[in-house]
This record gives sequence, structure tokens and C-alpha cells, in this order.
Amino acid sequence: MNKEIPWIRIFAEGGAIVVSILLAFAIDAWWEDRRDASRQRTQLESLLGETAEAGQLLERQLGILENSLSGTLNIIQSMGPDASTADVQAVKNSIRTSFNIGVLTPPQSVLQEVLATQGAGRFPDLDLYSNLQRWSSLMSDIENDARLLDRNREEDFLQALIRLEIPLSNLLRSGDFFGDRANGFNVDPTKMLRDPAIDTVFAMRVIRFRVLIESHAEAIGIAEELRAELEQILQD
Repeated sequence: MNKEIPWIRIFAEGGAIVVSILLAFAIDAWWEDRRDASRQRTQLESLLGETAEAGQLLERQLGILENSLSGTLNIIQSMGPDASTADVQAVKNSIRTSFNIGVLTPPQSVLQEVLATQGAGRFPDLDLYSNLQRWSSLMSDIENDARLLDRNREEDFLQALIRLEIPLSNLLRSGDFFGDRANGFNVDPTKMLRDPAIDTVFAMRVIRFRVLIESHAEAIGIAEELRAELEQILQD
């Protein structure tokens, strides 16, 4: 005896299974979206802190750069074919002011993580993403220019002194640097202020300082924009 197939019950049970599967997928997708949103918010909060610290570092460095530039300009103003021993004595403090500086690049670990994991297509604000790209590029410029500034001091200036046979300790003579004992070298330090190559070294140093001052000022402005944009996104 043939039994009638219960199509209605089969379709109902099959439909229930399909709905359960779709619901499970929907819940999983919803939960994954929540986790992504949570991770993104955590990243943006960390980025806000990193950007604020970077802005403070750049502001401190900007003041130091401006002071070192002032000392370098004083050196150049004292240089020339008529420079005297009195000019050398006056310029010693300016040399220390010009050279006693090291430019740091603000940390970018969170920034690089955000740019690598988010991408323009997933970023909550394209203007913010564009500013972050500008910030990353500017930090690279500052790092490269700082390296050139160091080379100006560590290589160009020192090589010029070696060529002129002028001991560095004669220019930086003080108890803070080398102790009180005189080195005994009888040299004419005015050769430094009369040398065109030394003038070129300090002229290039002025250029390096001005470039770094300009990039620091621009970076500080971008940091303020980033802070405002990030705070607005996190408040929404």
C-alpha cells in the first residue's frame, strides 16, 4: 500500500533549516561587524593618543630648531675675510647652540597599523585618511632632513676643521666638554671664520634648519586637524 508523501511537512522542516542557517550567518556577520567596529575604535583611540604626543614633541623641537637657527645665523654674520680673534671668542657659544641638537621623529606605530589594516575603502572618513597619508609622508621628510642636518655637523663641519687643522676642542673649550686642561695646540682659529668652505657648511645648515622648521610647523597644523577629526569620529 502506497503511503502519501508529506510534502508540506518536508517543505516546512526544510524551510526551518534554511532559515536557521541564514539566521546563524546573519548573527555571525553581525558579531564580526561588532568586533571590527570595536577594533577600529580601539585603533582610533590609540591613534589619537599617538598624534597628541607627536604634536607636543614637534612643538618642543620647533623651539629648539629656531634657537639653533639663531645661533647659526650669528656664526655666518661673524664670518668673512676680516674676522678677528674677538669674533672667534664671540662665536663659540653660537657654535654650541647650533650643534647641540638632535631631531627626533615622532612614533608612528599605530599610524602605520591603521593605514595597513583599514585602507581608504574601509576608513570612516576619507578626509581623515588623506590627512594621515600626508602626516606619514611628512614624518618621512622630517626623518630624512634630520639625517642631513646630522651629517652637516658630524661630517661636513668636522672634515672642514680637519682640513684647516683646527682642533675641535679649541672651539668648544669648557669644563663641561673636555675639562680644564688646555690642549697646547697653537693654531689660528680665525681661519675657520675666514674660510669659504666653512661658510658654505653653515649656509647649508641654515637651509636645513629652515626646511625642518617649515615641516615642523606644517606637521603641527596637521596634528591639530587629526586630533579634531579623530575626536569627532569617536564622539559619533
